[in-house]
Amino acid sequence: MTRAATWFAICCIVGWPLAVSAQDVSFVRVEGDFEAGFGAFALAAGDVNGDGHRDVVVANNDDDSVAVLLGDSTGFFAAPVLYPVGAGPIAIALADFNRDGNVDVVVANELDDDIAVLLNQGDGTFGAPLTSPVGLAPEAVVVGDFDGDGEVDVATADNLDETITIQFGNGDGTFSNAQALGVIGEPLGMTVADLDNDGIQDLVVTLTTGGIEGSGSILILEGLGGGVFDILPEIESDTFFFPVAVEVGDLDGDGNGDLVVVNDEGDSISVLVGNGDFTFAQGDDYSAGSFPEALTLADFDGDGSLDVAVAAFFDDTVNVFLGAGDGSLEPAPIGFEVGAGPRGLIAADVNADGRADLLAANNDDGTVSVLLNETGGGATPTPTPPLPTPTPTSPGGVCVGDCSGDGAVTVDEILTMVNIALGSLSVGTCAAGDSNADGEVTVDEILTAVNNALSGCG
Repeated sequence: MTRAATWFAICCIVGWPLAVSAQDVSFVRVEGDFEAGFGAFALAAGDVNGDGHRDVVVANNDDDSVAVLLGDSTGFFAAPVLYPVGAGPIAIALADFNRDGNVDVVVANELDDDIAVLLNQGDGTFGAPLTSPVGLAPEAVVVGDFDGDGEVDVATADNLDETITIQFGNGDGTFSNAQALGVIGEPLGMTVADLDNDGIQDLVVTLTTGGIEGSGSILILEGLGGGVFDILPEIESDTFFFPVAVEVGDLDGDGNGDLVVVNDEGDSISVLVGNGDFTFAQGDDYSAGSFPEALTLADFDGDGSLDVAVAAFFDDTVNVFLGAGDGSLEPAPIGFEVGAGPRGLIAADVNADGRADLLAANNDDGTVSVLLNETGGGATPTPTPPLPTPTPTSPGGVCVGDCSGDGAVTVDEILTMVNIALGSLSVGTCAAGDSNADGEVTVDEILTAVNNALSGCG
């Protein structure tokens, strides 16, 4: 991709209005929930069988399996197909590990001290797991292109031996040249983001040090390129109370990544506002329900600002905090009931209406709850038997460039596509940017995304 094309993609959306009037948010729970397997713990969404519908993949911690639930873009999912992966799968991610244009699966097996990759056979079925050892008790797994070679790499947060393990992909579902980076504290949650806007992926990790107020910290591993990371000084806060998960998003619209941290023993979330240079200003702390375990960010109410959803394990609820667009959240969340013991939570448009829905993996009853977003009025589609396959605008049935599945294309999503085209991010970072599922993002696809940003999805 030429430099001129890169700047064209960016400059075309300068001045595009990002915000509209704020409104309340409303979700309706699909009746009955969907069986997944014993100990449903984490989940991810993507189009695994190439029919243009969002499917769901679940890591079942108690029966050592991954469940694949095929969707039909109405919010309905078929019965799960289970694949054995190893002992104690606890975290999951999707990416194309062998460059065949199909969505593959990777899980972290907490009790086997390894990761397992399931390669997609092209029809939504998966082959035998390909395993690679990592550190002791991996609790989180993320994917990215950390060395810039165009192949998908994997990082795990290894809790018991206090390491972050980086595995470099060979392009066939296997890995080589693994490196273990020692940290001080027990890593538990992890995410990938470009915090200094240099086009190189960084890692953000939660470290836990015991169940007392002020315990735990955030650790940032600055990506230097070529698979090299610099471990920066820990970020500490009196509001951290056994932080178990972290996500990055631009809550105040300044183009820099902000942090939202889940404190499960503090029953709260903490916001840290980013300055774009790995430093952060302390934001507010918000009560998030009893024993919050997971979170996800999306624009749920359609006002152009990111909102936050948190799974409260003991309350059997998902609590949604509406963002004000200035780095703060509405202090009183809106709660929605889900199944028993939600531990995993993602946002995805599973009924193809352009709005970000919520899906929770319920650990205690082995189900997935689907909350369909009906914000803004209009009838929410009733789940029906599978429909004929529509012609999708991108893999997963969302518009080109809508990486988050929230029904709109933002400046940050355009920049993500540009970085994918330049080779500094993997295609798995934004599946919606690869409209023909050929494993790369082209200039034409970026221009289509720019048009979607200007004119709207759909």
